[in-house]
Amino acid sequence: MRSKKVTVAGKEVTVNEQRIGELEQLLEKYGQAIDGLFSVNTAKELKDTVFTLLYDNLPELVPELAKEDVANAYASEIEELINAFIDVNFFGVKRLAGTLFRATSMK
Repeated sequence: MRSKKVTVAGKEVTVNEQRIGELEQLLEKYGQAIDGLFSVNTAKELKDTVFTLLYDNLPELVPELAKEDVANAYASEIEELINAFIDVNFFGVKRLAGTLFRATSMK
């Protein structure tokens, strides 16, 4: 199992690799909220969607973080946390996609 440690709001948290079934459940649970990012029409809708994802969903995904930790985090720390989640859980997919894109661009 892969894992990666990152620091968010002064707390070191561990991002652990999820099982495929767990990833599927996460997508079902948070998919609609993520889809909401692509269907906003106003700045208020964007703010509401983004901060709901950050304050409500992120602490659920990373139990070591409280809402207050998210509020005190830098955007770069949240970015690093998301990148760690992708690296830990989708490393193979990223590598495959990179290879496919390179092969496609050579044609």
